[in-house]
Amino acid sequence: MKKILWLMAANAAMSMRKEVMKKYIVVLSAMLMVLSMVSGAYAGTATPNVGVSGTIMNTCVVGGSGTMAFGTLDANTNSAGLTTPIMSGMTLWCTKGDSVTFAVGNGLNYAASTRNMKDSGTDLIPYTVSFTTPVAGLGKSDTTTMVTNLALKATFAAGALDNLPAGSYSDTIVLTITY
Repeated sequence: MKKILWLMAANAAMSMRKEVMKKYIVVLSAMLMVLSMVSGAYAGTATPNVGVSGTIMNTCVVGGSGTMAFGTLDANTNSAGLTTPIMSGMTLWCTKGDSVTFAVGNGLNYAASTRNMKDSGTDLIPYTVSFTTPVAGLGKSDTTTMVTNLALKATFAAGALDNLPAGSYSDTIVLTITY
């Protein structure tokens, strides 16, 4: 009988242990499931660095064609000489911050180290050109200030018109922009 009682007690203890183990397994499974959802155990994450770069090249863009016009002249009114207003008709923009230099060619009627406007014959009005260089680029959003800052003007001296016949006088010069 002792053996039966002992077997019954052992069975009862075993049964209790099984119930406790089942509860532990259920609780442990639930904890693992919650933990895996919270920690993202089913998804991976990577965070690589990606470099982004670009190089802006210096550039200048010219629009239109510039003019330096003296307008209507006569030897009496313009006896003291005259300077054209700053060149008009041309737009120019260069990369912001770019140092831009300018050079002015001698023109089509250059003679004896002098630029000249010429009529349809051989008559010449000597003139000089002045401008500011270098000029800093201001970017594409500003197409007028650079031309204004360049301050390209032509001047003829006092008495230059004194012995010239009436007519239309002109010259063409080349403006070289280096950027």
